[in-house]
Amino acid sequence: SGEYLLEIYNSGDKSEVLYSEEAVFLPQSTFTMNIIVLESALSVFTIIDGFPITISENSFLRFINFSPDSPLLTLSLSNEEAIFSGVQYIENTRYVKLKPGLYDFLLTETEAEEGFKKFISSKTLKKGHFYTIYIIGQIYGNPKLGYLFLEDGI
Repeated sequence: SGEYLLEIYNSGDKSEVLYSEEAVFLPQSTFTMNIIVLESALSVFTIIDGFPITISENSFLRFINFSPDSPLLTLSLSNEEAIFSGVQYIENTRYVKLKPGLYDFLLTETEAEEGFKKFISSKTLKKGHFYTIYIIGQIYGNPKLGYLFLEDGI
């Protein structure tokens, strides 16, 4: 915990600072810091993570859209029951409770019946653990649309 100076450089070249910011980290907290492009400039998007709790019978999932050219996105279970709907660029949803188990997810455009579909398959959610699905890349450009599935707070 404490205050730190965060600086971002091109790999292997510390002659030019691309981004600089004072960052404050709270005691007994976990954070994820995401480097994104916002209005043609680097920016750091910091979010507080949940961390494992042994007394819960549930798993916890949130969803973040880091695809700058995406329309509003919906993340559904494989049966097309929406978990998150209308998620815009750099939106960070709240955690939702899900039963522990193996899941297949479906990513679609919120307002288009015939838009793209992306499957996120075979993700295991453990009891008492927190997870985030990050949508990254671009729908119409490069790098191509992808995702990260991360366990939070570890």
